[in-house]
Amino acid sequence: MLSNFDRELLKAIYRLTRKSSFAHTGDLAESLAVSPGTVTATIKRLAERRLLEHRPYRGVELTAAGRRQAMAVIRRHRIVERFLADMLGYAWNEADRLAGAFEHELPQE
Repeated sequence: MLSNFDRELLKAIYRLTRKSSFAHTGDLAESLAVSPGTVTATIKRLAERRLLEHRPYRGVELTAAGRRQAMAVIRRHRIVERFLADMLGYAWNEADRLAGAFEHELPQE
């Protein structure tokens, strides 16, 4: 099972690698507002689970399984975001912020 931070890191890697092949640890740390050490430790754990590949001095890239997982996390976030905006009337920026908190608390179904 992935932690909330694991999910956030997968989303960040997915977004950063849309522009280039690799996401750099420093860029990931900056985008998530955490220390590079926190990102590195999580990268090692996710690499052991074969969700990503880490190439020192080049960066991180998602495996096929990691890409599927990242897309599922992003899809879940968007579904919650749409519910909050469309059904409950939240503004989009507020729905996006709240979706990050709610998406982790909902059951997988």
